[in-house]
Amino acid sequence: MKKKHLERVAFFSKEDWAAGHNLGRAEKLLESINLSDALDINDLLELYHVKLYFDNDMFLLSWDDTLKGKFNARINQAWALIKSFWLGIDNENVMGYINQLEFNYKPSFWELVDYFQVYKKIDKAVFVNIMDTFSFQISYILACKNIVQFFDREIRSFLMKHPTSAELLLSRLEEKHTGKRPEAYFPKSLNLADREAIMDSYLNGPDPNVNYVRLIEKCKDSPQLKLSAKLRLKAKRTAAALNTTIFEKGHSWKEGVQVSISKDQQDPVKYSRKQGILEVCYGEDFFNRNKTDISLFQVFRRLFAYLDLTGLITLVSKESELDTLEKVLMQSKHEYVIGTTYQRKSMLAYLQLVIYADYLNRRSLSLEVIIESVVTDFFKAQHQITLQFKFPSGNATYLEKIRTLAPDFEFLLRQYQAFVKEGEIDMELLQINSVPLYFSEIPSLLPKKYAYSDHEKIRYLKYLFFSDQSLLHYVEPFNSQYRNLYDLLVNEEVNIENFANFQQAEIHRLITDDYLRLDANNVVRIKQSYFLFVVGELYTNNVISYWHYPDAIRSVIDDMAVNNLLVFESTLFTKEELGYFNYHLNKKDYTNGIDLRNKYAHGTNTTSEKEHQSDYYILLKLLILAVLKIEDDLLLHQQFS
Repeated sequence: MKKKHLERVAFFSKEDWAAGHNLGRAEKLLESINLSDALDINDLLELYHVKLYFDNDMFLLSWDDTLKGKFNARINQAWALIKSFWLGIDNENVMGYINQLEFNYKPSFWELVDYFQVYKKIDKAVFVNIMDTFSFQISYILACKNIVQFFDREIRSFLMKHPTSAELLLSRLEEKHTGKRPEAYFPKSLNLADREAIMDSYLNGPDPNVNYVRLIEKCKDSPQLKLSAKLRLKAKRTAAALNTTIFEKGHSWKEGVQVSISKDQQDPVKYSRKQGILEVCYGEDFFNRNKTDISLFQVFRRLFAYLDLTGLITLVSKESELDTLEKVLMQSKHEYVIGTTYQRKSMLAYLQLVIYADYLNRRSLSLEVIIESVVTDFFKAQHQITLQFKFPSGNATYLEKIRTLAPDFEFLLRQYQAFVKEGEIDMELLQINSVPLYFSEIPSLLPKKYAYSDHEKIRYLKYLFFSDQSLLHYVEPFNSQYRNLYDLLVNEEVNIENFANFQQAEIHRLITDDYLRLDANNVVRIKQSYFLFVVGELYTNNVISYWHYPDAIRSVIDDMAVNNLLVFESTLFTKEELGYFNYHLNKKDYTNGIDLRNKYAHGTNTTSEKEHQSDYYILLKLLILAVLKIEDDLLLHQQFS
């Protein structure tokens, strides 16, 4: 009986977490196969996929050295058969073999054609026929550098007329992907003008995909893809038209934020949700109890929660806050990720600022005067740092305020940078220094300010313990009651027998590695609680604000750094916070950036006073966040120096 393709071994990557399942299939295959039997092309490709596991030093833990040696010998025999078979491919039989390929093995077929240089035996006319007949295999062909170079002009001609060539280019050059993807090689003869023509043809086509149209609109210039302003405008208009069609034919839902202040409410804040609208009501009595400038300013941290308890800006976009659908939606790799949670946080922060400014005006106070007082007076009195900062006149238009505030905001950060580096602020020196300010270069007063990790082990533990996509997330009888495995084990007594057979191997591995333990009743318990707590913080925020944690946690973080699981940086802003500021202020990193600093500096801003007001409040929000971060840095330095 012919083997079903879904039962075959498939190697996807070294990081693929289904490796154990596939190696189990490989074991059965190598124990049962007779290499003297007639093997078809898919049988040989399956053996090639087993070889890929072995080449990457991936074996089942249950295999001893003897069994590994036996399996390796069998794969070496199979490799000789594979080589002989591929060297027999020519003009006469290549079309038939391509027609037989199972889905998972199509890329590997071309990989071996490239490796054994079989393409040199295929006439150009035959290759053109292959592309025309099996057009969707072009993506596999483009992963093969030698084939692309050999058939350069033929592939260029095909791409110029292929209806999804724009999608191929955008997918490889602009789209953001999770995990590693094979390199894509495009013909050298396919120049920038050709690539623009392909994009233009796609926009004129009968059914362009709105996701790819948005990528054209927001595409970042590169040596591989440089699109004209005219084409981008066309893409913008096409995307708008497609959105209108989608809303007319499809489904939509309401999502929003409403903020108010109640004179009668005793609680500082109450939250409710009605028909998709988050309603937030603040008690005016709480605001009235704040009498000093610093206490009025601290409302942004203590009540509005612009910073969390560890001094991190809460308003940034976080991968941990994206839902499953948002994670798989198409995005540009040069785009600031804006999910539903981020949008809600952004709307709430903006409305908090507007409504609080209105409240202060009713008390004959000014938010600008309060901020100015904190920066120039409070910081000097409490932290012995003299900073110069002054808001524009209250009578100025919003446009005038922005054009004055933007450079003064930057100058404030220059002063703090000088204070940290030099221990003093030489105003005369700063005033003649025209070197651009990079937020990433503003240091912290403290060493080891932030800890980051991109270690494979930490990524794996974040996935297993804290992701709702983990293979260990769903456990009967608790089902999806908890967000992740960590929360489940902390809140419930879960017996090892509760885990399904396919989960047991991973649980036992975590026990062997000392992250979990079994108690006397076979209940699975967390063993390294502090360590996994730190992993959870990294999952949530992508960063650890070191000095905000107690000694016991800092000790664990230090040990992780010694073992190269973490690295420290000493900056005022985290990497995520830098992304947030850059998204709002410029287009240095993100093609969808708001570009506040540049558009007002270069006169490309709107003429609408309403939009000027909105932009001013956004800039004011960024200033408040920066002042809060400076204050946090000063407080920590005062505590730990």
